[in-house]
Amino acid sequence: MAHVRRFSIAGALALGLSAGCVQSVPKAGEPAEPVALPWPGDVLAGHTDVTWPRLREGWRLASSAKVTAPGAAIATAGFADDAWYPIRVPTTVLAALVAAGVYKDPYKGDNLRRIPAEFFAASWWYRHEFELPKGNGNGKGNGMSSAAERVFIGFDGINYRANIWLNGQKIADEKDVRGTYRRYRLDVTAAIARAGKNALAVEVFRPGPDDLANNWWDWAFSPPDLNMGVFQDVYVRQTGPVVLEDARLTTRVPSPTHADVTISAVVTNASSAARQATVTVTLGDRSARREVALGPGETKTVLFDPTQDKTLAIDVDAGHGLWWPIGMGRPDLHTLAATVVVDGAVSDHSSQRVGLREITSEVTDDRRLFRVNGQKIFLRGGGWSSDLLFRWDAERTATELGYAAHLGLNMLRPEGKLESDFFYDRADELGIVLLPGWMCCDIWEKPDRWTPVHRRVARASMQSQAARMRNHPSVAAFLIGSDKAPPASIAAGYLEAMRKVDWPNPVIPAAQAIAGSGLKMTGPYDWVAPGYWLEDTRNGGAFGFNSETSPGAAIPELETLAGFMSPSELNDLWAKPDAPQFHAGTPGTTFETLTNFNKALAQRLGAPVSLEDYVKKAQVMNYEAERAQFEAYGVRKYSQATGVVHWLLNNPWPSLIWHLYDYGLVPAAGFYGAKRANEPLHAVYSYPDRGVFVVNNQMKPEGGLTVVARVIDRDGSERSVQTLTVDGVAADDVVRVGAIPGSGRRSSLSGAYFVDLELRRGADVVSTNSYWLSTRSDISDHDAATWQHTPTTQMADLKDLTRLPAAAVKITVKRGAPIAASTGTASASTRFSVTLENRGTTVAFFMRMTLRQTEGGPPLAPVFWDDNYLTLRPGARRTVTVSAALPSARGAAVVELEGVNVARVTARP
Repeated sequence: MAHVRRFSIAGALALGLSAGCVQSVPKAGEPAEPVALPWPGDVLAGHTDVTWPRLREGWRLASSAKVTAPGAAIATAGFADDAWYPIRVPTTVLAALVAAGVYKDPYKGDNLRRIPAEFFAASWWYRHEFELPKGNGNGKGNGMSSAAERVFIGFDGINYRANIWLNGQKIADEKDVRGTYRRYRLDVTAAIARAGKNALAVEVFRPGPDDLANNWWDWAFSPPDLNMGVFQDVYVRQTGPVVLEDARLTTRVPSPTHADVTISAVVTNASSAARQATVTVTLGDRSARREVALGPGETKTVLFDPTQDKTLAIDVDAGHGLWWPIGMGRPDLHTLAATVVVDGAVSDHSSQRVGLREITSEVTDDRRLFRVNGQKIFLRGGGWSSDLLFRWDAERTATELGYAAHLGLNMLRPEGKLESDFFYDRADELGIVLLPGWMCCDIWEKPDRWTPVHRRVARASMQSQAARMRNHPSVAAFLIGSDKAPPASIAAGYLEAMRKVDWPNPVIPAAQAIAGSGLKMTGPYDWVAPGYWLEDTRNGGAFGFNSETSPGAAIPELETLAGFMSPSELNDLWAKPDAPQFHAGTPGTTFETLTNFNKALAQRLGAPVSLEDYVKKAQVMNYEAERAQFEAYGVRKYSQATGVVHWLLNNPWPSLIWHLYDYGLVPAAGFYGAKRANEPLHAVYSYPDRGVFVVNNQMKPEGGLTVVARVIDRDGSERSVQTLTVDGVAADDVVRVGAIPGSGRRSSLSGAYFVDLELRRGADVVSTNSYWLSTRSDISDHDAATWQHTPTTQMADLKDLTRLPAAAVKITVKRGAPIAASTGTASASTRFSVTLENRGTTVAFFMRMTLRQTEGGPPLAPVFWDDNYLTLRPGARRTVTVSAALPSARGAAVVELEGVNVARVTARP
């Protein structure tokens, strides 16, 4: 059953039931938990208007262990803070100390482990002096009204508890200000100085072991401050007598050419006199208006809907485009503005970008299928992680989301890493679907230890985050549980909080296959043989909707490794295959070693003889592992699978596991294996049955295609050539077109060999795909599978790949025109085309191209190759493009080429 499209109390329970969330309804005999009103200061509005002045520069930071003055004194203009650390907010305490040079290179070696945790046991003071911004009398440009009767200070994120003082007065207490994911709007009208300096002081306390805070579980070593601090924006907001909560938009899309829009806004008369207000909402060039009478202190919800306001019944062909995910259409965005006018003056206003779209989901055969605007979508995504120190960097975020799009992904899952507004805005612009939710493990999933305070914090956190996300078209659903679904009373509290902000999207009880979630979380999280994904029918294989899975180890290239690992760590990486790795999973967890990956590497490609040898072999392993996972889910899309989340897309710090690109933003082989698998039109080799498939990830049908399939021996000779006709492949579909002959048909074929697939449209090559195989196959023991991985009892013998004859490859580089910055790129860049031609008689295997500013210099990053780590059969020729930011439009650049059997060479444009 699909989710209901409108949200109400009854609808919330129906929503949970239609999602299979049976635990969201109290069991018979279980006392219903009372619905608590929001705590003082809780934000009801979700959107932080960009015109509201942020308090970012000019803060100071000090430990209460060294500053003994009371809060009233610290929050007094002129208080002596010259000896405090100068900082910029938002920042956690540790991030600020790193920026100040107190702790250097926290991500290098085990430096993070050496920072004393006791240094953060005391509370820390954030202090700021500011003047109240002056208004311009029309309510535009800075969030002020001409009347400016009310003044608020907003906090988008404080971790974990805080006392807040302003001008000598305590305006909020730690009993009320607690919770990593809550937002606060504090009315400071009585305490603010209209002229001269205001002094704001925030005393922040680190979360305790039983607090509903952020955690890093097995992702990485937790920072010793536990991310304590004012880690999201602080802003000032001034209004007239009537306060406007941001407009909320809900869209129904009965057909791809029409959208019915409902807009609501909450207005509150903050004065002691009755007021007559005019509320106007504008969506693009359409507007609607209401007159509202408000008694003293009265709050009303103002509703605009297409039955009364015909202008909100929108035909797309009238110029109002729908929002579509990447690959399905344009992610069109529109400006939604709301204004309240009292006595002829603007009292309050808001402005935000929104998308017109409707997202629903349904569960069939334990598989959750999402639909956008009525059209089904196969979700290919990755788990999202914030920086380990919660350092928000807009340019880096833009790059990382650009990488996700470049990889052919259309979805990200931020598990408990709920980001800044910029993150959601950028996902909206790119058309990346988001599946956020609460964090697994720890106190979040131990409700037996919850007190009434936990319940209130959880509910208030849910309301804050739902309000923040609800208008972002990219946010498709919310997972109120991860490894476990919350018990009935807690789930009901979450749903009630979402009802308060008119949450319009599906609610999923868990990422695990429980409570009818339609998702599964059966792993693997460690290396498995490439054929595993299409063989396994019980665990993490390509069926269902896998909410987190991956082949585990993801080894960066050598220059990246040297940047974050010590010499002893680098030696252990290749020479001690079972050694714990500080930059793998959290110490003490299952994933702190690379044992399974290293065992497979040694048996399949030969034991490494040096660090360089290890890294090269690891790239080969990573490429085929990542490609195989995404290809398998592509082959099974819709017929047996509806989605897959690679665990993870990125890491919170430099890591050896769980990513598609490393923390330094230098993509390695696994990135390009995944990118190859997710290309728009793709030919796939099926490991278990040697089948050949064509996967169409486009929203249009394809015909007139052929697949030229070659079996090539390691000496470069062709053992078989087939031309497989593709009668046609429907839009967003897959078709089997043939099979590769078995090795038994050619007695001369033994050991390692290649299968080369070339997808053609007439004479044009649409895509190429090369596989390295062995007459000795990998054999997985599915009966011995665990949630971590499935053992391989027989490994493929690919050692011949390290003994291939040398290949002769010509490389040519041409410079293109500069490319301006756009939604998908963080900054302006320069494009180059690189042509490789195999002029020899042997396969040129696994060639890495590296763009550098100077010969021998570090790789340029971020970098966008349309393909890399290429394998070319004899006589083959490929041209690929690459773009990256250079110091100047005509700045120098070189391309370095090196392969397993291709000597290193450098070419200049």
